[in-house]
Amino acid sequence: MGAGVEFWSELSSSPSSPPAEDDPRTREVLESRVEQFLSLHRAHLERAFAEADEADLDTSELGDRVRATYRDWRWGSLADLAGVLATAGFTLGELHAAGAGTPWRWVVDHGGLPCADGEDNALAGEVACGEPFPTGDVTPPAHPGCRCILAPAPR
Repeated sequence: MGAGVEFWSELSSSPSSPPAEDDPRTREVLESRVEQFLSLHRAHLERAFAEADEADLDTSELGDRVRATYRDWRWGSLADLAGVLATAGFTLGELHAAGAGTPWRWVVDHGGLPCADGEDNALAGEVACGEPFPTGDVTPPAHPGCRCILAPAPR
């Protein structure tokens, strides 16, 4: 969050201090992102167990499927989660530094995955800080892999 506060303060030329370490809004947003991640992966495990039950797989084959699921998480999904949490933390810092009602704009990161939601939000132009962009997102990330950021609206 500190990096987001510093970034916003430099771009807008308005100093701001970071929120408290135990800011409840920040905790709520980040915990929600982790819960979304866990729900998705819990569903993958449930599907693996259901398919194994339907196919009458033995314990060894079921173990192979569960290990493969966890291997996928370890090599891909956990890195994605870390990126989502880093982006969310950064933009929450920007949200704190900007303050409610401050005009800002969505800036698309073209270095990663295509970001159709980000493009829609960027086309909206200036939006008041704290208000949703066209996709319903108040801050990035708009989807897993989204690395968009927010910037002050041009004056």
